[in-house]
Amino acid sequence: MKGYFGNVEATTSTLDSEGWLRTGDLCYIDEDGFIFVVDRLKELIKYKGYQVPPAELEALLLTHPNISDAAVIPYPDRDVGQYPMAYVVRKGGSGTVQENPAGGFRGLDSEESVGEDPEEGSHKARDL
Repeated sequence: MKGYFGNVEATTSTLDSEGWLRTGDLCYIDEDGFIFVVDRLKELIKYKGYQVPPAELEALLLTHPNISDAAVIPYPDRDVGQYPMAYVVRKGGSGTVQENPAGGFRGLDSEESVGEDPEEGSHKARDL
């Protein structure tokens, strides 16, 4: 991910100076390069005064037939506080998440492919 188009503030609050994504998760990489998520540093997303648990949204996303993995992080917004923003890994050969209206999600505003499956790419996460 290179950043948010035209939104330097959101980019700097989400990506660090080395390009690592700040997910709010505490992770470590073992000697073999495997990533382990140990804990979530920030448990709730504050959306329009509501406390939204990312784990519940991730569990809901995983019920979709085209999604094999999901991570939900807060995206800063002046009007609502934070939007829940999801990163999903699509199952091999599946189409977009939005192409199945019956299995789609209410309130899904947009979908953007980020390129490669993080499990197959060379990128590694760390404490973010």
